[in-house]
Amino acid sequence: MEKQNQSLPDITESVVINAAIDHVWDLISSGEQMAKWFMPSDMTPVEDTTFEMQTEFGLVPCEVTEVDPPHRLSFNWDKDGWTVTFLLKELNPMTTEFTVIHGGWQSADTILSRPNAPAGEIRKIMAGGWTGLVNKLKEVSEK
Repeated sequence: MEKQNQSLPDITESVVINAAIDHVWDLISSGEQMAKWFMPSDMTPVEDTTFEMQTEFGLVPCEVTEVDPPHRLSFNWDKDGWTVTFLLKELNPMTTEFTVIHGGWQSADTILSRPNAPAGEIRKIMAGGWTGLVNKLKEVSEK
């Protein structure tokens, strides 16, 4: 029997991109470049800086929490405890593995503030969204 208050698991998506790690890093580490595959924002890759991301629910507050170029970028997303981490691993000089981890999920029945919907429903929608976004990053990176 599953506990009622058990947190939902992280969303994790990975893709192998035929591009150099520095090129992919550029696409994930600035708001201007992120707009090409993710969402518009004014993010800069500096720890403890705040930024806003434009979503379908309006502007959401975020804060950069970790920067380790060109391997790791993490930020807090909105006010429901979410964290997003982008990981890059160089497989060879022209091939990069990209992984996104979207964590900080509450229990499935917790109502999230901005979408005003249960976390379980939003997690399912966002898992599919991340699949599409990771594929879009691959497409943009390989152009």
